[in-house]
Amino acid sequence: MRRETLLHSEPHPRVAAVRAAVLLLAVLLSALLTGCGSGPSETPLERVSRALAQRGDYSVVLADAKEENGRFYQKLYVVEDGKEQPESTDWLETSQSDFESMLPLLGMTVYAKKNGQESFEAAPPGYEYVGNSRYGEWQRDSSGGSFWMFYGQYRLMSDLLGWGRVGRGDYTTYQSHRMSGQPYYGPNKEYGTSGSMTRKKHPAFFERAQSRDLMKRSSFASRVQSRIGRTSMSSMRARSGGVGK
Repeated sequence: MRRETLLHSEPHPRVAAVRAAVLLLAVLLSALLTGCGSGPSETPLERVSRALAQRGDYSVVLADAKEENGRFYQKLYVVEDGKEQPESTDWLETSQSDFESMLPLLGMTVYAKKNGQESFEAAPPGYEYVGNSRYGEWQRDSSGGSFWMFYGQYRLMSDLLGWGRVGRGDYTTYQSHRMSGQPYYGPNKEYGTSGSMTRKKHPAFFERAQSRDLMKRSSFASRVQSRIGRTSMSSMRARSGGVGK
């Protein structure tokens, strides 16, 4: 009730957005510092999902990953439905197994909650909002092809997350991968740790002195994932029966 009063009584939308962002960060920080099971045995995604259990639809992007002194960390973007900009968590410690299984998915959406339904299949960031008239519309190019155009107010978020142009055929392929439980790395595999879009949008990861070793781990994990056909998100779903519930 208090949160709703703050948001609706503020006359300036930018100030309201700032306050909403602060409240989200406060919720995330609270989940990290309090409550049982918030150590490395609980993955960053599980911790964030627990913090947002009472929220509406949202998605989570693996924004960064690093290893320091034998400890493993991830940073996540949280994209809440209807908000124009994503929010970033701080560095969250995780287990080595979760770190290595998630490593090939840098820069990708690794979890989405849409109309109360959870999706654990990794995909390029923002694809979960394609087809939603709240965010944009299908348009035709000069050759008659159909592509998705996001509205201007979501341009900043699309730039931060690395949204590219999404064609109708590409979106159909994404949906097919999602239905079969397969990660989707884009029409030309531009996304994920080995993708060109990821290198462009997440340079800090590749600039670290240890990134060469991380890339070797990512390449190995990618081969494993291609054989098993599912990301670690699916194993988490099977283990816990879903997150954020």
